[in-house]
Amino acid sequence: MYFRFYDDSLQDSEVLSVDGIAPCGANLRHAPGNRTPEHLLARTSVGILVNAVSLDPALASLVRKYEIVTTDHYDTGGVLAIYCALNPDAIEEQFELLLEVATAGDYGCFNEGDAVRIDMILSGLATSPMSPIRSVLDEALDDHERATRLFHYALDELPSVLESPRSFRAIWEEPLARTRDCLRGAASGAVRIVEQLGHLDLACIESRNEPDRRALRTLVTESRMLVSQWSADGWLHAFTYEPESWYESAEDEVPGRHDLVDVIERLSASEPHSEVRWIADDVVAGPVAGLRSVGEDGKLAPSGLAPAAVRRIIVDF
Repeated sequence: MYFRFYDDSLQDSEVLSVDGIAPCGANLRHAPGNRTPEHLLARTSVGILVNAVSLDPALASLVRKYEIVTTDHYDTGGVLAIYCALNPDAIEEQFELLLEVATAGDYGCFNEGDAVRIDMILSGLATSPMSPIRSVLDEALDDHERATRLFHYALDELPSVLESPRSFRAIWEEPLARTRDCLRGAASGAVRIVEQLGHLDLACIESRNEPDRRALRTLVTESRMLVSQWSADGWLHAFTYEPESWYESAEDEVPGRHDLVDVIERLSASEPHSEVRWIADDVVAGPVAGLRSVGEDGKLAPSGLAPAAVRRIIVDF
């Protein structure tokens, strides 16, 4: 078996697709639209592969017969799932670490172990200025070639990353420091959990500084978050549906997502700053989706609405 990043030339081919989707062949993923057998669903694609190997001998045997394994996007979960498909023995040897890293990647959670560092390394290969393949990626002719280069490098280096993530300190040092600073801010009062509304699975947070999403996901477990960041010109507000309400897993029983058009209209009608507008994502388009106050350039901008006013509108919705 070998890896190919998905393109249209594979649309009629019987391939194994993991953490992404291809039209033909077995599909092992936990995102909407998957063809994964229900009894194998798990919180991560790595978990699904673990289940396939341990719970379904027939499927495990079938998986090993595919010539090509593919996916359609680059992220930590995809790298790990492809690695497990290519190296099934790794599932038994390292499954606890692999599951921890996949969970850190898919759900943005934090722990003091190496899992979060490994996630930061794998995601940082694509985004960090300290990525060792920055120049290689910049030379790619298109997104497909860029993703192909990313995957081949990540898969080649993954055994070293799993064994010694601290050797890749240049990639994870700065984002890890940001997360820890935000967690310290919670201890000092710079980040405050204002309300946790269990019946809505909603956490309302106020911050004096730019919050770190991974830290917030560590402080609260709700599948919906409203974060209000103070600035001299007003409050920057962002409401998000978190990944638990997008991935398909029997382990996560959370409220579903609702279209945000009505709440956007109410927020826009209440907004006192004429240069600020409220926009919303397509709530089914990805793991994290929501609404926010933006300026004319489309970037997050201070609203004239106080956090309590935004909370009331969100809660009433």
